[in-house]
Amino acid sequence: MFVIAAAGVVGLIAYFNAHDAPTTSTTGDSGPGRLDTGATSGQLRAGNVVLEYSDRADAAPLRAIARAQAGTGEPDPALVAAGQAVIVGRVAGGTGITARAYRRSLHVSSANDPALEDFVSVYLGQGAQ
Repeated sequence: MFVIAAAGVVGLIAYFNAHDAPTTSTTGDSGPGRLDTGATSGQLRAGNVVLEYSDRADAAPLRAIARAQAGTGEPDPALVAAGQAVIVGRVAGGTGITARAYRRSLHVSSANDPALEDFVSVYLGQGAQ
């Protein structure tokens, strides 16, 4: 019985260590994506993350990421104002997906790229500190 409890504690420690990144500061050029000094809109400054796509097939997987990270695929104005929204939008032209957070951006070729969900997890709610 003690061995099972100890394994559970080790598992919890591993889980919290793996998910600690969203609570750390994101100043400088560390973290997923790249420094993007142009990503400073009011929505991003508040802490929201914007996911832009051009291929309609990417819409459903991106909304699934939004639901997993922010609780909804279609955020209401109060969630956006609080800086806790993942905003999914289609743009004309382009390829792949561009994720934007305050002063950060990431471009991936597929909505299934794990770096995309990592980006959202790290920067959601981390606007201008």
